[in-house]
Amino acid sequence: MKLWICSKCGHEVYAKEKPQPIKWTDGHVCYFHNPADEFEKKIKEKKQYNVYYQKGPRKGQPKTLTDRVIRFLTEGMKKKELPSKNRYRKFTGSGPGSFYWIGKNGAMRAGPNASNSVSLTDKAHANMKLWERENGLS
Repeated sequence: MKLWICSKCGHEVYAKEKPQPIKWTDGHVCYFHNPADEFEKKIKEKKQYNVYYQKGPRKGQPKTLTDRVIRFLTEGMKKKELPSKNRYRKFTGSGPGSFYWIGKNGAMRAGPNASNSVSLTDKAHANMKLWERENGLS
């Protein structure tokens, strides 16, 4: 037994098959539909499965957070990568003797050297996300 509902007035009927329209004495006619069937039909029409969530980066996008931060520095902030002798990647800074240091997992620091620098990770990631949205990259 399925539940059939009139879309105009909300009358409910339980039946195995779709019931015929019912005409009432006040002139109202109930046309019944099954909400479960309509829901499945909408899903098939719109193909809603696997549309809203896509695991992993989009095609052509950087795969890691570090790659995204480096893209933000080079394309968004127009900084150049410099050779570095330690585990951090080194980029030109905002002034003379100042550098941006990119570590593992996209950590960003600013200062004259990696050990004597200040963390900018939260601010840099927030600015990076804004830049990606403005340029349609996210």
